[in-house]
Amino acid sequence: MTETGITISQLLNVAADDLKDTLRDHVRANATHADFPATLLGFVAEEAAEAIAGQLRLDVFELAFKAWAAVDELREYADPAKHPPGESAVVQWGKCRIRAPQAIDIRLGIAGISLPVLRLTIELDAEFHSLALTIRDGAIRKLSPGTASASVALKYGAATLIEPCRTPEITFRRGVEFADGLRIA
Repeated sequence: MTETGITISQLLNVAADDLKDTLRDHVRANATHADFPATLLGFVAEEAAEAIAGQLRLDVFELAFKAWAAVDELREYADPAKHPPGESAVVQWGKCRIRAPQAIDIRLGIAGISLPVLRLTIELDAEFHSLALTIRDGAIRKLSPGTASASVALKYGAATLIEPCRTPEITFRRGVEFADGLRIA
C-alpha cells in the first residue's frame, strides 16, 4: 500500500475543546451519569481526544481506496458466473467521487465507571480526476488513480464537531497494488 503521508488525525487535529460539549451531552443523556462534574468531563474530553487521534493515524487515501470494494457497480465482478476465476477486468472511470463514512467507537470511563460508548463518524469524501481498477477473482487487485484530493470531517450524530478539512491535490504516478486483493462486498 502506498502511503501519502496524510493521515486523518493530521487533517482533523482533534483537540479536547472540540469534544467537551459533545461529551457533556453524551454523558448527560445517560441518566445514571448525569451528575458528573465539569472538571471530570474535561479530563475525559482530553482522554477522548487522545483516543480518537490514536485511531485516526490512518492514511486518508488508504481508506478511500478500500472503500471502492463496496461500490455497487462493482458487485457483478464478484459473481463467478459473470467473471470466471482467473479472469482479469479493468474498470475505468473519468472524474468520480467516493463517500465513505467511517464509524469509530470510543470507550471511556470516569473514576472506574464505564460510560456509554461514544460513536463518532468520520465523513470521508474523495474525488478522483480519473480512476482504473483491476479486478480478478472478485477482488480489486490494483487501483490506478490519477490526481485526487479528499476531505474529512468529524461528526457526532447530526452535529459537525470539526468542519471538513481538505488534502492538497495529489498525483499518483503509479498504481496501488493489493497483495491479497480488496474483496468486493
